[in-house]
Amino acid sequence: MKKRIVLCLLVFTFGTIFAQDPAPAAPEEEVIVVQETPQIERELEWDIFQLGFWFSNPKYQDTVGASGFRIGAPFCGGEAPVYGVEGALLGAGSDEVYGVQFGLFFAQADTVNGLQAGFYTNVREANGVQIGIVNFAKTKSFQIGLVNFIEDGVLPWCILFNFKF
Repeated sequence: MKKRIVLCLLVFTFGTIFAQDPAPAAPEEEVIVVQETPQIERELEWDIFQLGFWFSNPKYQDTVGASGFRIGAPFCGGEAPVYGVEGALLGAGSDEVYGVQFGLFFAQADTVNGLQAGFYTNVREANGVQIGIVNFAKTKSFQIGLVNFIEDGVLPWCILFNFKF
């Protein structure tokens, strides 16, 4: 038994000695890295109060987000998001609204997280409530109104209320 243990220790010792690479390391090859020109990402500017006259007019409604109020006389809306309240005399139409969006005749958005109200409301996805006479949503919403449509809903249309989560 002792002979086997000694033999295993010798094999282990010589194995680790011969397993080491005694040769000097070769010089590393020069690696050339080609970097792409970085995309300059402009940080979105924010206003506390914006006044709009038409959709994307003035143009800053597309590039400057509203963190407070975006008011339309008679219309407002743009590509830049609204965090707060978007209201218009006739129609509100920003792409993204996080808060409240209302227009006397219509309110339209791509995404609403909060409340959307008007005679006619239209949204792709509402994570909140739509209140109007006629409400339309593409994917999901909770609607209260006379006629409510959710295109991908279990009930495509319903009176008084409709929902899909």
